[in-house]
Formats: sequence, structure tokens, C-alpha cells
Amino acid sequence: MRTAMEILKRWGLGTKGLKSKNMAIELIMDHWKKNESTLPTEAPKKDRNGLHDAIANDIQYRKKLRSFYDQLVEYVNTLPNNYRRDLESVFPNLLNDVEERKREVASPSCTILVAGETGAGKSSFLNLILQADLLPTKQLRCTTTIVEIRKSLDEKKVARIHYKVQEGERKQRPPTDIIMETENDIREVQARMCFEEDGETPYEKIEIAWPFPALEDGIVLVDTPGIGERRQMTKLVEKYLTKSFGFIYILNTANAGGVQKGRLRDFLRIYVAAAEEDHNPSATMFIGNKWDQVPDRDKTEVADGIFTKLESCYPGLRRDQIYYISVTDSQKASDYGGMSAPHVEMLQGMERFLPASLRNKLNVHYRFISQVLKRSLYSVKVAKGMAVQGMEKNKERIEHIKRQMDRLERDARYSLSELRRELDDEVESLYKETANYLRSKQFFERVFHWAETDCARVSKEWNRTASEANERIASRVASEINIWERDRKITATIKQKIIKKFKKDFELMESQIQQIEGVLLDGDTRAVTDLHKSMKRQAPVKQIWKKAKAGDEDDGGVKGLGGVVSSVGSIGSDRTAKAIFRSYKADSAAVKMSDATEKFIQSIFERDELKKNLRRFIGKFLKGIDSIARMIPEFVKADTQLINRISSEMDNMEDNLRNVFPKLLRHSSSLQGQLDMFFVHTIMERDFRLRDVEYSKADLLGSGSFADVYKAKLKVTKPPITVALKVSKDALKENNVTDILLEDRTSRDLKHPNVVHYYGAVLRMDGTGKHSKVYWIMVLEYCTDTLKSIFIDGDFRNPGKCPVYSEQVETIENMARYFVQICEGVDYFHRKGLVHRDLKLENILIDTKNNVKLTDVGLTKEAKAISGSIVGSPVYMAPEVLNSEGVYDRKADIYSLGIILWEMWYGLDAAEHIQQHLFGSLEKAVKQGLRPSLSISSKPPEDLENLIKRSWEFSPKLRPEASELRDFFMKFLPK
Repeated sequence: MRTAMEILKRWGLGTKGLKSKNMAIELIMDHWKKNESTLPTEAPKKDRNGLHDAIANDIQYRKKLRSFYDQLVEYVNTLPNNYRRDLESVFPNLLNDVEERKREVASPSCTILVAGETGAGKSSFLNLILQADLLPTKQLRCTTTIVEIRKSLDEKKVARIHYKVQEGERKQRPPTDIIMETENDIREVQARMCFEEDGETPYEKIEIAWPFPALEDGIVLVDTPGIGERRQMTKLVEKYLTKSFGFIYILNTANAGGVQKGRLRDFLRIYVAAAEEDHNPSATMFIGNKWDQVPDRDKTEVADGIFTKLESCYPGLRRDQIYYISVTDSQKASDYGGMSAPHVEMLQGMERFLPASLRNKLNVHYRFISQVLKRSLYSVKVAKGMAVQGMEKNKERIEHIKRQMDRLERDARYSLSELRRELDDEVESLYKETANYLRSKQFFERVFHWAETDCARVSKEWNRTASEANERIASRVASEINIWERDRKITATIKQKIIKKFKKDFELMESQIQQIEGVLLDGDTRAVTDLHKSMKRQAPVKQIWKKAKAGDEDDGGVKGLGGVVSSVGSIGSDRTAKAIFRSYKADSAAVKMSDATEKFIQSIFERDELKKNLRRFIGKFLKGIDSIARMIPEFVKADTQLINRISSEMDNMEDNLRNVFPKLLRHSSSLQGQLDMFFVHTIMERDFRLRDVEYSKADLLGSGSFADVYKAKLKVTKPPITVALKVSKDALKENNVTDILLEDRTSRDLKHPNVVHYYGAVLRMDGTGKHSKVYWIMVLEYCTDTLKSIFIDGDFRNPGKCPVYSEQVETIENMARYFVQICEGVDYFHRKGLVHRDLKLENILIDTKNNVKLTDVGLTKEAKAISGSIVGSPVYMAPEVLNSEGVYDRKADIYSLGIILWEMWYGLDAAEHIQQHLFGSLEKAVKQGLRPSLSISSKPPEDLENLIKRSWEFSPKLRPEASELRDFFMKFLPK
């Protein structure tokens, strides 16, 4: 109204007598139509067809992906039989699957789901963006059927009705086509969209093809029934989510801030689970409809609340993915020939959203091709590593690995059976506790006494009274059991206990799988990490227990333990029940309700249903346990078969090394490199643009073999923040892009206060056309110093420089504060299955608040490659790393921590110290047992000295874990 009054005043029109916004709009439009040539346009209608370029590019990108599929088939056909069989054991019917995927990528269809709660205005929103009143919008005529909407290629207007198979029918009825030439035709189709028979639509879906001016060819919008109203409808939406590449969710901002968190959370969880690793938050829009009904004074608060709620449900969401609009007002503006500002802004958002959805579709195919190539690369590298070691040496090694795999499979089966046994014990315990409470005096006093106002109403039909009484008793029992359970935290304790065991046993097995595969690759953990990160179904244990841990939804509508218990009880309809309710009167209702309650409680124990329900209730915490039971042996089986196949070809070892392996490795690595370059240029989401960061060559912080690091400003944050830019020295090429993408993916997963935070990536383009080069830039948390500059190059009072013990106490506390944080970061890496491989004081940074930050995880730098070449700082390297035939794991980092601890105590450079005692190479001396001296004056206390010695033991098995080192130093810190 304020805007309308401003326009009227600007145009010199009177405002007297205006009582509503609509009256003001009519006056403005009448004046505008009469004086159109002399008035400035306030909101000109604009033909928004910004998707045209994205669609044109998509055609080229899909063509390129088809060529990658052709190259993949050519590559697979060149593989020796052993390696083809290995691929087919992981990807059954691989070549048939590739042909099917080629057909999918050839299709221009890109499905976008439009969802929201009933009454949010989904259909009105779709009518607005399609510029056609095709979907029913009246409150009592909400859509009850899935409606697929696409652009007609022949200008025809057709609705195709697909029927469900009805009871008694042997096969599905053929679809019916309705030509929508008249208003009556459209109304008939709308009636079918809303039609319900016995509470359910008889239609499977309705497809609409229409010459929409605002819809591009290939984009398919799917209008869905309201989320959460009917369980079967929610299941139908779930089905569509699995084949959608993006979604638009409509919120009703006039209803409690617009976000019904429970339903929305369930919807988003289904979407993310359906998308798996292909999930892309950018292919998402939230439309805050009915914004006109939110008072102006509350708009900021409501918008902040909506974003906070959505972000908690949907990590990765940005504020600019939420658009606030009144569809009703925008439709009125459209009727008048204009376009409201929120409407324009929302369409601009769609021009970003829909290309992101197209990229999502491309990403599905990219990931599949990459998975096949990486599994093939893994199997070839395993075979090459074993061939290099030689047949005789490998016989014992192969047998050892087979024994490990057999033991892993037995352990998995044993742990699963133990888990089920513990589940049975917990069910028995819960049953006894619940039964005792149901029979207790406290329960009797709280449940059996009925006030007149709480009793069932008197009815002429006794069974109707009994039914109402049954509901009231069940509700009271459920409520009381839930209160009792919450006070005692019974199920929470059971859940925590089971999940703890589940997590411990199966995370250990998952790490064992990776360790076995690391042994197969002779320590090349990079390839194992890359393989596991690329595989959707590989080692799913962590994801499954996390879902179990987070899953607090109820099964079948049952609410909590109380719902489980009350669902078993019933008054029944036998002779006793009839006697109670045939004589049910208002003056005796309280007594009769008490009698009925006693009968209800007795019925709970008459059958074994309570125990069965309790088993299902507790069992929901471990959804996925059966899939683990199947999958752990599958992983072991695939690698065991690979070893057997490789063993069988050892006679051809020399020829394989000279001819087969180099060719296969070049071919697969080259194809993966080409594929990754395609991903970077066409699919990858950019976190920032180059103009979002500001830096100068004069702000160089450091330089390494692979990158220069600069101090910079990230300008898109409010306020701008200081960051560090790690700028790659080499342009992206086929031979380095795969490693860089692995480092990027892994860095994104690292979230810990003692690990340098990774904000995202920037691409810098140099040159144009064929000669253009792309450089990768990582945006990292800015740190002010290194621990080397503090402990060795600075004036830090190291404990080893204090001759008097009393002076050492304070310095030990200062040192401990830093070392505990180092151990926290290292322990975090190890729990995520990572090995740092290049720990040294100069790689340990300090931020502006004096907190320790680990950096240079080294995922793109092998500390020991298969060839045996060494990259890194030898003084910090464990003997097994320096050993050209060695295999190492996380215990190599513990060796480095031992050296670091020595340096922090004495304030000396370990490399310089050891050089004084050398008669040969440093590597040889370390392998022979040379370590920094602990006999220098002001030596560490005996317990610390022993801990340092254990940390740099020759045998990795004798070294402590990072958590033990941390706990040792925690005792020096004030509590």
C-alpha cells in the first residue's frame, strides 16, 4: 500500500477515498493505460529466457559424456580377463549398465521436483512461472496426484492420464489422452488431479505437455501432493526424489514462520539419501510464499528464523537460495501486464538454479565413469606392486592377507551375532522394567483414577463408548510411560550403549578393510583413499551407524515407548467389556473407566506382542544392520578374488611389468585425467570467483614444491576476512587434476578446531581459447606463525633450557598446551582413516588466537611412493617409511610426534642435532636406530622420556596412539 501511495503521489493522482491496496492498484492501472506513452515504466515485463545458453551447453556436455562412455567401453574391452572380472565383481553387468546410462545421458530430460506442505501454494506458484492457469488452486481442491509438466514440442496441449492397477485388475489400463483446447477440457483435467476415491487417487500420474513460453525443452517439473498429509503420498514423493536432479520447496511464511521442521527435515533427509554422493545443495530453491501476510515489522525476524531452521535441516544452504514472494500479488501484477520485483528476483534465481540441476544430472554420470576407472586403476596398481615384489616373496604375503580377510569376515559375523544377542538382552531388560512399572503403585495412582471430565462420553451404543474409552486409556497410558521413560532415560541409555558398540566394532572393520587394501598397494594409501571417496557403496558402516544415531523418527506413527506399550493394550469386545459399558452411566463413569483401565493393562500381558513391539522399537536404532551383514563379506570377497586372479598370472610377471601394466596405467590415468578436466570446466560448483578474493604478489607467506601461499582478503564475507591463498604453481592438466580434486574433497571433510579450515576453491583463468590455462587456488584459514618459529627460532623458554626443576613446571604447562592440541588434530586425522605423513614443526601453524592448526595433510604428496622414492623431511620419518620395501599406517605419524616432542622440550632442530652424529646417510642411520639424544642436560622426567622413546620405537606396534600422548599431557594442564 505504501508503494502504491508513492506512485500515486509521483504521478499527481489524488488518494482521497482510497480504502485498500486493490483500489489503489486499479486507479494506477487505469491511469497508466490512458497515459502509457508519457509515464515511466515501474516494473516492465521482461522476457526471461536466460536458460537458453545453459540448455545449449548441456547438449554439448551430454555429447561429451557419451564419448567418455564409448572410451570406457573401449578401455574395458582392452583389459586382460582377470581385470575385467574384477570390475564385473564390483559392477555387475557393467557393459549393459553403460549402454543404459548412455541412453539416459542422451535424453534431454531433467526432472525438477516441486514440493511443499498442503496449503503452501505450490500449484499457484507453478501457474505463475508457467504463465498458465493449469493447476487447481482452490483451498479445497488441492492436488492429490503426481503431475509431470513439460514443454510441448509440437505446440499441442495434451494431458495424458496414467491409471493405477486397481483391485481385481490383472494389468494396468492404457493411458487416456485429453486434448486441452477449451476451458472445459482444462477443468476436466484439474478435476482428475484432485480426484479421490476412498481417500486415494486412482491415477498413477498425469503428464501435461503444453507450449509453455517460460519452460525450456528438457526441463520436467513435477507437482506433488502436500508433504506429510498422507503416508502413501509421502512414499510416492520419495520415489520421485530418487530420479530428480533438483527441487523447489514452497513454504507458507504466514504459518508459524513457514518451516514445519519435522516434515521438512524428513523430506530433506529422503532427498539427500536418494541423491547419495550426487547431492548438490545449489540445485535447490526455497520459495517463501504468502510474504504479503507477514507484517513489515516482522519480516526480518521471520526471514532470519526461516534461514536458521532450514540451515539446521539442510547443511550447505545459502541465504540467496530462499526467495520471498506473494504469488497472489505477483499474479495480479502479471494480469496487469507487469512483473513485481520479487517475481523478477525469483526468476533470476531460477536462471541459476536450473543450470545447477542440469549439472547435477551430468555429475551422476561423471561419478559412475570415475568409479569404474578408479576401481580398475586400483586393481592394476595392486597387481603391479605384487609383481615388483616378486612371486616367491608374495606367496607368504598373499597367504597373510587372505588370513586377515578370513578373520575380518569371521569378526564381522561374530560382531553382528553379538550385537543381536545384546539387542535380545536389552529387549528382555526393557520388558521387565516396563512390566514392573505397569504393575507398580505409582502407575496405579497416576493412571487408574479418572476425573469426570476425562471420562468417555455416554452413548446409546455401548461399543461406541467402549471405543472412545479405549482411545482415552491408551493415550493416558502412553503419556505416563513416556514421562516415566524420559525421567529415567531408559531407551536413550540402551540406544547409546548399542550404538557405541556398533560404532567401535564396525569402524574398526572399516579401517581394517582400508589397511588391507593399503598393504595390497604397498603403502600407496592415496589410491585407497581416492577409491573409497569415489565409491558410493564402499564401506558404508559409518554412514549407517550415523543414521541410526540420528534416527529418532517413529515407526508406523507410534510415538515413543509409550506408544509401543499402549498399542498392545485393548479393552476388547468380550463379555467383560460389554458388562462394563452396557451399564456405563454419567454418575458411574469414573468407576467404569477404572475397571476398563484394569482390563486394558491386563490385555498387555495376555500375548507376546509387547516383547515383539519392544524389539522393533529398539531395533529401529540399528536400521541397516542387515545390509552391513551382507556388505562386509562382499568387500572382502571382491579383494580376495582379485588376489587369487593376480596370483594365477604371476608366471607372466616379467611381461606384465614391461608391457601390460604401464599401458593399462597410462590408459586409465589418462582417461581419468580427461574426465576430471571435463568435471572442473563444466560440472564443478565454484565456491568463489576470482574477484571475491584480493591479494598481491608482495603478500607471499611461503612457497613450496607445488604451490605459493599468499595473505589475502575474502571480500564476500561480512565483514571481509583475512585468509591464506594456496595458489598452484602448475596449471591444471590431465596428470595433476585427479590429485588436486582428491585433496579438495578430503579438505572439505576436515572440520576440527586444530585443523586449518578450508573455505573452498577459486579457479584463475590465464589466457583465452586453446592457449588458456586454469590454476587451482585453495582458500584457507589464515594463520600468523608456525610452531618452529616459536619453539626453535623464537625466545620460548623450553623446559630443556631450564636447569632447575621448579622452573620447568611452568614451561612444561605451556608446552603441554600446544602439544595436546597437536595430538587432538592428529587423533582426528587417524579416526577419519587419514595419515598426515609430513608432520613437522614448520607444518604446524598458530592462528591469531594462539591455537594450534595442522596443515599440509599431504594427500597429494606420497611420503613413500611404490617406486620407493621419498618426499618429505627424513628426520621426522619412521623407519618403515624410509624403508623402500616398507608399508606404513598411522603409527608413522606417532614417530614424527616423538621427534616433535623432543624438539619442543629442548628447543633444538632435530635434523641439525642428528647431523653431528652421522657417518653416513640420515636415512640409513634412522633405520639402524639413531635417534636424537635424551642425555642432554635438563633431560625430561623419566615418564616423559619413556613416552618419547616409545613414540619413536622401530616397531610401529610398540608406539602409543595419539590419544594416549594427549592424555599424558592433559594432566599438566590446569583443570
